[in-house]
Amino acid sequence: MGRPSRLGDEDRSDYADVLDEVLASAEIRRLLERSGVSAGRLRTRALAAAGRTAPAADAEYRAYAALR
Repeated sequence: MGRPSRLGDEDRSDYADVLDEVLASAEIRRLLERSGVSAGRLRTRALAAAGRTAPAADAEYRAYAALR
């Protein structure tokens, strides 16, 4: 399969949109409230870590990129 894909610059806004959608879900809000971590802080950390976390979703990202 080769090297894992890196998150392309053109996809960063989609990544942020999906992240916002997930953070707005009732289940995640409930878990964040229980943990004491703010959604804003988790969002900031997730955006900063996008390059390190993208390889975990390599197959999905390649399928997404192929459809685009």
